Amino acid sequence: MIPIGIVFICVGIALLLVANKHRGVHSDMRTIDRMQISELRPGIIAEISGTAQLEPPLVAPFSKVPCAWYGYEIERYEYVSGRQGQSWHRVWRENSKKRFRIYDGTGTVAVTPAEAAIEAPQVFEHTLEPGEVFPRPEFRNLTNLITGHKARVRERAFPIGSPVYVFGSVFSSEDKLYMMRGRRPLYISSKPEEMMEQEVGRKAALFTLAGLIAMLGGITLIVLQKIL
Repeated sequence: MIPIGIVFICVGIALLLVANKHRGVHSDMRTIDRMQISELRPGIIAEISGTAQLEPPLVAPFSKVPCAWYGYEIERYEYVSGRQGQSWHRVWRENSKKRFRIYDGTGTVAVTPAEAAIEAPQVFEHTLEPGEVFPRPEFRNLTNLITGHKARVRERAFPIGSPVYVFGSVFSSEDKLYMMRGRRPLYISSKPEEMMEQEVGRKAALFTLAGLIAMLGGITLIVLQKIL
């Protein structure tokens, strides 16, 4: 039981480290005032709000919505090991990686979606019954991933001109500013600033609670082993 207890303690420590990162982000979100894009400068952590822009725009592959960013996932309904009954299991995911721009009336700044935490509104969902194929010919090569299963496709996107909140580090290249993951994660979301702040705070609290429970469980197992 001692090795299991040690594993629980190690897991608890890892969860507390993740919680500490979320607490740092939450603290920054609470203390940093939202800036206008014209006020940005390299080397700072900033939060901004504006609209998504890209010229020429991307076209979301399933919904065909002109957008600055898109992401889609394919899931199939199946039995998953360790669970009772059937559930949705993701078998494919793809996101666009091209930089796009945020405009707020005072200027624009590029954002780098790679490695960002992105929350975009859903613009498309389609369910396929067993035996059906994807409605668009260019995606039928993915049919083997869902053969014999009920499946669904869900697509998210930032349509051109849609409101976007961004929190992250500001960098400069050839006198052009851009935001990407740095000392803090990069968040790009359609949700307002207040809601994002609350979500990050909840994650910090949940990871802290889970970490403490795991550590307490590990210590309890070690103590019981010694007593018994």
